[in-house]
Amino acid sequence: MSKERLVELLSSDEPDYLEAAKASEGQIPTLIDIVKTGGESLAPRAIYMAGLIESENITEVLQLGASSPSPVVRIATAATIGNMDRLQSGDKIAKLIGTLLKDSDVGVRKMALFSISDIDLRTDTIRSGIEHLAQHDELDEMRRFASELSDKIIK
Repeated sequence: MSKERLVELLSSDEPDYLEAAKASEGQIPTLIDIVKTGGESLAPRAIYMAGLIESENITEVLQLGASSPSPVVRIATAATIGNMDRLQSGDKIAKLIGTLLKDSDVGVRKMALFSISDIDLRTDTIRSGIEHLAQHDELDEMRRFASELSDKIIK
């Protein structure tokens, strides 16, 4: 699929992710380029699409999304991790979640917590991130949710 076709698919009001999901691992460099240059409208969609590709190489797209200056893109990254059926590179994904749990934006931290609750990825990095939020987050709601999630993971 050409970059132009990929951008066209992702640019529509209602992207056809089923069509986009036909993309292969070979599209990852194009998705990386879209995440870098697509702004808050295309970058989150490119990240979501990367999550549909069955490849360990999508972690590069997720790493780029997690380090974006845009909270919208970082939220999309956390949501994509939570939607993934399989975690091809568990340690890399755990580190990304750990980074997202420490994010300065409450929306990113919240989505990272929701993503953890949806996947079975229990590492020391994630546990310590959850415990930190449970004890130190500025928002009562986040501390409460992190505490509940911590209790669920420990059991």
